[in-house]
Amino acid sequence: MNTNPPPQARILMLGWEFPPIVSGGLGLASLGLSRALAARTPISLIAPSIQVDNFPSGARLTGLNQLEAAGLPRGQAEVFEFIATAEQHIPRHTVYDTAQLALPSKYVSRQQKMMPEAPAAPAAPPPATEAEQQPPPFALKEAYGQGLFQQVIAYSKLAAHLALQQSNDFDLIYAHDWLTFVAAIEIKRQTGKPLVLHLHSLEYDRNGPHSRGWVFELEQQAMREADLIIAVSSYTAQLIQNHYGIAAEKIEAIHNGLDEVAPYRLKKGFPEKLVLFLGRIAEQKGPWSFFELGMQLLARRQDVRFVMAGEGALKIPIMEEVARRRMGDRFHFTGFLQRKQVYDLLAMSDVLVMPSRSEPFGLAALEAAAFGVPVVISNYAGLAEVLPHAPRVEPTEVEQIAGHVQRLLDEPAYYRRLSQQLRQEASRMSWEKAAEKVLALFQNLLTR
Repeated sequence: MNTNPPPQARILMLGWEFPPIVSGGLGLASLGLSRALAARTPISLIAPSIQVDNFPSGARLTGLNQLEAAGLPRGQAEVFEFIATAEQHIPRHTVYDTAQLALPSKYVSRQQKMMPEAPAAPAAPPPATEAEQQPPPFALKEAYGQGLFQQVIAYSKLAAHLALQQSNDFDLIYAHDWLTFVAAIEIKRQTGKPLVLHLHSLEYDRNGPHSRGWVFELEQQAMREADLIIAVSSYTAQLIQNHYGIAAEKIEAIHNGLDEVAPYRLKKGFPEKLVLFLGRIAEQKGPWSFFELGMQLLARRQDVRFVMAGEGALKIPIMEEVARRRMGDRFHFTGFLQRKQVYDLLAMSDVLVMPSRSEPFGLAALEAAAFGVPVVISNYAGLAEVLPHAPRVEPTEVEQIAGHVQRLLDEPAYYRRLSQQLRQEASRMSWEKAAEKVLALFQNLLTR
């Protein structure tokens, strides 16, 4: 009888958001998970850009922006059939997530046309010389911006090239969200190695149940070709089954973890209570509901302020509405915050509201709970699975949201009890526990 432990799974991890390019939960989860995995097993990570401290020394981290030109593929040295097919079908527009630019019907009269028609395709350039065919080092200054689809294709070509060079150094492919799926499918087809997808967000979440197109089809194709799918919640696992038609036995739910940060409190520079929205200011996250919450409560009381922390397509339209309604002295915008700034803001906040239309997990609200900040969360959020005491609301029912926030502001005993309950529930979550569960699935997959 063989009593030797199974060999460690050598992981090729494909990521998009990674420090210094972090837009939200995907980047935080990628960092937390990869750091915990690297402390336990060999891991090679390929991302557009990497700048991170205190990472386990055994990991191989490759930021494509750091590649020397001499190490890049020349001309047609490699044939990537799936990447070529995906490139032929990328959408003509250059800004992803255009649905997030839409305003609710009550504000449509103020909306300006924000998405110009795609220009006509330029005339084909003359054939490139061999020197011109050599691509420049990968450059990405923000996670989601102009030319995103073209950046995904460029990432895929370079990641596939690197993976083939080190194909003897990994046992499985571990890809995070749709931005890495073109590369992941190509690498699986070229190497025959098992493919594991980790789904932090779906096209369903970002653009609604009727959204179709290039991203949805890419997600679905990757799910069909994957050997295993990890969802960040059972809520997301159900969407993968019902909306994408994927068999349940192929899907496992593993909740996100938390960084180990000792909670603290900071004194505010004003006497009012602080109600916080923390995340991408996009339609998915329900920022208009938060704006209307501010309107309702500020019409009733002056002992509260509202803060929207983050960036997104709806930030400017909401700022304009705040200014038009003369709410600027009680409704504030921070823009993008670094991690220490996020923690300081949580340390000053009294309530966090997460009115997302569809939220796979809700890492920002989990961090708030860990700081002892009570959270009011959407009915459509995976976070409810780990914070069962959190008040849940319909994201468009602003009066319902307002009722929960007012109770927290007006009933100190209830506030203290909920704060303690949520902090205790959040304390059970860690990236180490998540990584152990991920590795167990990997070992099971490799020993089938």
